[in-house]
Amino acid sequence: MERSAFDEIRLDVWKKIKEFYGDRVKGMEFYDIVDEPDMWTFKIGFFAYDYFWVVFRYKLDEIRMSICCGDGKYFHISSGEDFYSTAKLDEFFEDARKEIELRIPDKFLKAKGWSYKD
Repeated sequence: MERSAFDEIRLDVWKKIKEFYGDRVKGMEFYDIVDEPDMWTFKIGFFAYDYFWVVFRYKLDEIRMSICCGDGKYFHISSGEDFYSTAKLDEFFEDARKEIELRIPDKFLKAKGWSYKD
């Protein structure tokens, strides 16, 4: 992978998070960027739904998302697959949205106008 391709992936993921979650995310930041041949990784942290700190992790086209539980512990948001590829970002973010919202009280989501339920 060329360096420009790695930069493009980082920016594409950043834009996709903003596009998919909109006003449900705040304070997005890149960190733990490793820009070495055959080991390109990065993390994007953000405050989701005014409720959780969430970390998106990219490592050689494998992606994961986790919720911070405090004390350096994270809960991996999973679905049918352990890892996703960046080629499946829409599916990944939709699954992650469902998993995050399951862990937030419905009354809170509804009060913020973020409830998908009737």
